Amino acid sequence: MMLIINMNTCPRDAVLSIWYGKVRLKRMEPTGTRLAIPLMIFQDLPKDALDPARAEPYALSVYFSAPGHRFAESKLWF
Repeated sequence: MMLIINMNTCPRDAVLSIWYGKVRLKRMEPTGTRLAIPLMIFQDLPKDALDPARAEPYALSVYFSAPGHRFAESKLWF
């Protein structure tokens, strides 16, 4: 499974962070408007998170901030 992130613009000094609950999975400075991040790199997800047969969905929160731009947040269920 891949997390695909598309942004309209990628301003200088932008920061993108991905959270599972209160655990920050990744913090990065994006270099382009399209990102593809494999979910298997996140060690802190539940063990069955990548199993398509699991009973319950999990939520990830994606936060974006950049100087001079409005803070953005998105919650994803997978």
